[in-house]
Amino acid sequence: MCAIKSSLTAVTMALLILMPCLSAQADTVILKSGEHIKGLITVESAERIEVKEPVGLGIRTHNIRTEDIEEIDKGDSGLYADRIGKIETADQARREAIREEKREKERLVREAAQKEKEAKEEGKKKGKTAQVSENALGSQDPRDIAAKKEKARKEHEKNVAQKRAREVEEFVFIEKEPYSIGNLVYYEGEVTNTGKEKRPFVKIKAEFFDMNKKLVATANCLTDPMDLAAGQTGRYKLSINASLNVVDYTIAPIWLRSDNLATMNLGQDDGSLKMKLGTMADKAASQE
Repeated sequence: MCAIKSSLTAVTMALLILMPCLSAQADTVILKSGEHIKGLITVESAERIEVKEPVGLGIRTHNIRTEDIEEIDKGDSGLYADRIGKIETADQARREAIREEKREKERLVREAAQKEKEAKEEGKKKGKTAQVSENALGSQDPRDIAAKKEKARKEHEKNVAQKRAREVEEFVFIEKEPYSIGNLVYYEGEVTNTGKEKRPFVKIKAEFFDMNKKLVATANCLTDPMDLAAGQTGRYKLSINASLNVVDYTIAPIWLRSDNLATMNLGQDDGSLKMKLGTMADKAASQE
């Protein structure tokens, strides 16, 4: 860049030195309008003349019709032509130096932009590499794997429990008053599937408690019919030994879910929410 500026300065100085010497040796064309044009006549014909006039640090070319010319005063054409040639050479060099300076600036701008782009890409690559390494290390750590599996298991169990709780709430019970025959107490009632899906192989499971809230017995039976379509009602009938002194009980529906079709395990509670219907004492009081 410094070299380009130096060459421009040298060219400019050369032109400034030549300018005062040209005026006295120039051809002078006097137009009918009174304008004087001083320069070097390079073309002269019956129709027109061409005059090269030094202007500033360059050359201006005039094409003049002969009919517009009043007078032509010739100077020292040989010496003036030599000087004009030097100005044109210097002017060409100046223009080339300006173009070179412009190209150099554009090159530096492109290089700076390219370096900035490469730096950004390198930063992205390093970030991705670090992330990949971190993920790889994490996936190879047994503790990390175990923690992720445990988190997924708990989330699944939570979702399943919430879903089953909603499903259980779709069963509506209507209970009849318990009655005794011999040494057995019978618990009968109806259950309606108020949900939108069919519940196959529905089973009613009951748990019975004494006055100390201790579990003293369990019982279960299939509903009749055992498959309850949406909106359908089924009957159930349970029985336990009358000597157990039961004062409270809970019942809950169990059915053949899609996730335990393979096991057909109807004795499992399957995590269903138990539905407490009240104590026998409360029922007796309400009957009174």
